[in-house]
Amino acid sequence: MERTRTGLSAVSARRFHILLVGLIVLIDAELHAAGEPITLRSSNETNGGYFGAAVARVPDLDGDGVDDIVVGAPGEAPGGVLAAGRAYLFSGATAAPIRALVSPNPPATPGVLGSFGRAVAGVPDVNGDGRGDVLIGAPGESPGPGPLGSGRAYLFDGSTGALLREFRSPQETSEVLTAINFGASVAGVPDVDGDGSGDLLIGAPGDLATFKEQTLPFGRAYVFSGATGVLLLALDSPETPRGQGGFGWEVAGIDDLNGDQRGDLIAAYPFNFVDLITGKAGRVHVFSGVGGALIASLVSPNDFLESHFGAAVAAVPDVNGDGRPEFIVGEDALAISSDKVPRRVYMFNGPSGSLRLQLGSPHEALNGFFGFSVGGVPDMNGDAAGDVVVGAFGEQPDGQPRLTGRAYAFDGRTGALLCEYVSPNPFEGGLFGVSVEGLGDLNDDDLGDVVIGASGEHPDGSPVLAGRAYIFLSRGVPTPTPTPEPTPTPVGGFFLVINEIHADPHPTLGDANGDGVVHPANDEFVEIVNPGSAPIDLTGFTLSDNGGLRHVFPPGSFLTGRCAVVVFGGAAPTGGFGGGLVQIASTGSLGLDDAADVVVIKDAAGNIAAAYAYGVEAEQDQSITRDPDVTGPVPLIPHTTAEAAAGRRFSPGTRIDGSPFPGCLVQPILLGLLGVAAAPPEADLNGDGVVDIADLTLGLSQR
Repeated sequence: MERTRTGLSAVSARRFHILLVGLIVLIDAELHAAGEPITLRSSNETNGGYFGAAVARVPDLDGDGVDDIVVGAPGEAPGGVLAAGRAYLFSGATAAPIRALVSPNPPATPGVLGSFGRAVAGVPDVNGDGRGDVLIGAPGESPGPGPLGSGRAYLFDGSTGALLREFRSPQETSEVLTAINFGASVAGVPDVDGDGSGDLLIGAPGDLATFKEQTLPFGRAYVFSGATGVLLLALDSPETPRGQGGFGWEVAGIDDLNGDQRGDLIAAYPFNFVDLITGKAGRVHVFSGVGGALIASLVSPNDFLESHFGAAVAAVPDVNGDGRPEFIVGEDALAISSDKVPRRVYMFNGPSGSLRLQLGSPHEALNGFFGFSVGGVPDMNGDAAGDVVVGAFGEQPDGQPRLTGRAYAFDGRTGALLCEYVSPNPFEGGLFGVSVEGLGDLNDDDLGDVVIGASGEHPDGSPVLAGRAYIFLSRGVPTPTPTPEPTPTPVGGFFLVINEIHADPHPTLGDANGDGVVHPANDEFVEIVNPGSAPIDLTGFTLSDNGGLRHVFPPGSFLTGRCAVVVFGGAAPTGGFGGGLVQIASTGSLGLDDAADVVVIKDAAGNIAAAYAYGVEAEQDQSITRDPDVTGPVPLIPHTTAEAAAGRRFSPGTRIDGSPFPGCLVQPILLGLLGVAAAPPEADLNGDGVVDIADLTLGLSQR
């Protein structure tokens, strides 16, 4: 065990923007040192060993009750065989080395890189000894009659290091290109077949798959029984692939999402050529571990050319309190030009697949590769919610060489930055952050910890590119002050809440605008609430979505505190709508995508006042809403599932139960006094026959 000086950059009160699914917020996060990192290194260092290229958590394998760690070194040369590769097991409790693992099939052909250890994973106990086990990918191996680079994966007993099973692609033959790079990604999966043992998910991004009578190396992923090695499932991309292969490039196992008490599966297709505009934008699919039924298909909220959405995927311990895990996806975006580098990481709610968080690097750089690696972490800050670690191996901390790298820990609930990690051994091309993983509590403080790989480092006289990995403990990471919703925007001292969205009107029951006609576009609406006490002049504000500008709020758009404005898609809305402000889209349509969209409200100066991104949960012939109104958590839920809805499919301008928002009692009075619109008779709250300031005062007192 080698302890080094702190590897975390302490920054005081750094300000940055985060897209939390309901709102754009500013968060002041004071970064604190997370304690000394603990350095892990290979006991067989070689030039180009790339120790740290892959890291993973292993369920306790030595019986001390603490998670352990596996680190891949795919470039090492056991027996003098170039890049045959190794993997190393370390104690999570002490960081002491436990053993090194090597392939039983090192390449026999000169120049063939077996790359054992390029992918590593811990697996829930497969053989009944109560200890975690280990799965190692060797995607470059090609023993036996298989084609060159067909690939292998190996399951080892965690407690003894004994080889339990060898896996190859089920479709491997002696023919060229039948199977390529099997084992490029590996994951342990909670029991999927009901035998009480952990199971295995292995990606083969070059395997042949047939679509529309075309058989090409589009890629596959396979599920095997951990107990018997039997093939349980073969997964193909649920969408027609285009361009390069790559389905199964990244895989992850995840705890039960759909309530069947079995593990589930994530497989990424980052190189899928979606269309001529977005190019290889990538897709990620979530499958049931039982039968392989599709649970969710994930699309980047920011599809763009070569974004490679799905270059990294991971499960995240439950964040939103529903007892189900979430999942996180990174983009390995290629730098098309210096002004287009929107590398992002996205958290999606499980099992719905609705977007929860969008994270960007606090130090965004052209070749920073933020999101190349991602990991879910058990609660790091005492809020009882899972958190996230993200690698950015290409970033260049101040005063350090190129490609030194960084990594970051974010609050899974709010997206607030918890820690900014830098290497204690900065090297040009050190690639700190090329791999990251969340760990359980290693030091008995009830907080999750992290391990970060730096496969290009070679400090202390080590061979060039020998590599390192570092354990960072979460001690000292503060519990952040909860950021209440709604959160003030950075401009003007006001804020808005997107409270309800109707993107998918029911074909016969969807007359939300009350004009007597059900129309798929006209009955769409967005309901926005002013949760403060002061009125806001919305004149010049805009409403946009992924399709562009949809509405400009006209002069006289005054919204009282604690009242709502509803923007419908079109036609002539008919009804009271709780006394709220009612408008129709100035461009003629809202054009909301019922499968996935992002609604953004900006003020007249272009500053974001509110934003909400949704997914397939909006595609249910009804609106989605906060529950309770205004203060309810994200994600928004289908309207009929709210207890107060009493079966209602929508409630434009009113609360879920159809009652007015408190401030809407005075909205017509305010508009009348401002001369914007004639006040209706019911605005005469004191009954004196005149709508005046006395009624406004009375209304305000009743809110």
